[in-house]
Amino acid sequence: MVPFIVLLSISGASLNSEIPSWFLYVHAFTYLVYRMLDEMDGKQARRTGNSSPLGLLFDHGCDCFAIGLQNIMLSKEVCVGENPISMVSLITAYMCFHFCTLEEYYLGTLKLPMFNGVSDGSLPVIVLLIFTGAIGNTWWAEDACDGTWLGIPSITTLNKGQLASMCVTFLVTAATVMR
Repeated sequence: MVPFIVLLSISGASLNSEIPSWFLYVHAFTYLVYRMLDEMDGKQARRTGNSSPLGLLFDHGCDCFAIGLQNIMLSKEVCVGENPISMVSLITAYMCFHFCTLEEYYLGTLKLPMFNGVSDGSLPVIVLLIFTGAIGNTWWAEDACDGTWLGIPSITTLNKGQLASMCVTFLVTAATVMR
C-alpha cells in the first residue's frame, strides 16, 4: 500500500509516465518482503492452531486488494497506458484470484498448478523491476509493432510494455484455466 501511494505522489496517475529508478528498486524489495511475510503468516497460523475460515477469507481479501495495487503499479512501471489492455490485465488478475479463492472456500482445498503464478511468478516480477530500474521505465514505452490487428480504435501501435502485459495476462489466464 505504501509503495502505491508513493508512486502516485511522485509521478501522478498516468499509466505511462517516467518513474525514478530508485523507486523501482524499492518496489522490488517491498514486494519481496510482502511475498515472504504473506507466505509465512498462513504457515504460522496452521502451526499454532490459529487458522480459521475467517482468517483465510481475511488473508485472501487482503491479497486480492494487494494484487490490484500491484497490477496498477506494474502497468504504470512498464508504461502500458490507459487503454483496454490495462483494464483486461487488471480484470484478469482479479478474476483468476477470485475464482481460485472461491474454489478453496467451497471445495476445502486449493489445487495449484505446477506453476503457481503467485509464488513462482514473484521472482520474475522482482527481476523485471530490477531490470526496469537499471534501464529506465521509458524503455517499455518504445513502439514494438503495429496494433491495428487488435481491432481497438484507440490502439494503433503497441509498445513493449503493452506486449509484455498481454503475454503475461494470457499466460496467467491459461495457467489458471488449464490446471
